[in-house]
Amino acid sequence: MANKVDGNLILMAYLKAQASLTALVSTRIFCPQLIGKTLPSISFSTRGGPSDAYKPIIDPSIQFSCWADDAIEARHVYNVLHGILTGIENQAVVIASDILHGSTIVLPAGTYYILSALEEVQAQDLQDIEPPNFYKVLAFFQIKMR
Repeated sequence: MANKVDGNLILMAYLKAQASLTALVSTRIFCPQLIGKTLPSISFSTRGGPSDAYKPIIDPSIQFSCWADDAIEARHVYNVLHGILTGIENQAVVIASDILHGSTIVLPAGTYYILSALEEVQAQDLQDIEPPNFYKVLAFFQIKMR
C-alpha cells in the first residue's frame, strides 16, 4: 500500500511560496482555522474527497476563507488566491526538509505535485458574526495532489 500524501502541508508550502499572495497576507495563511485578528488572512481546511489506497494521490475538496476588515479587500485576497490556483497542472512543490510533528515525520522532504485545481462553485461574500466585523470570501476548490 502506498503512503498517503498530506495535502494540507503540501498546499501550505505552495501558498506560502506565492509572492503575489504573501504580498497581501504575509505569513497569515492558516490551516484549519483563522488564528489571531491580524488581517488580511487566509484559512483553509479539507472537507473530504476521494482517495485511492494503492496510489499516493489525493483529490480533496478544500474550503478557503479569505479574510479582511472590509468586503472589497476580502474579495481582492480571493481574486489573488483564485489566480494562483486556477489552471495549475503538475505544479512541483519542493519540501526542502522533513516536516516534523514532535519527533514524527509527517511529510518527508521531497518533491510533491499539485496535479490540478478546479473551483467547485463561485465564491461567496460573507460578513462574520464571530469575530464581528470580519469579512470573508468563502470558496471551494477540488485540488488533486501527489
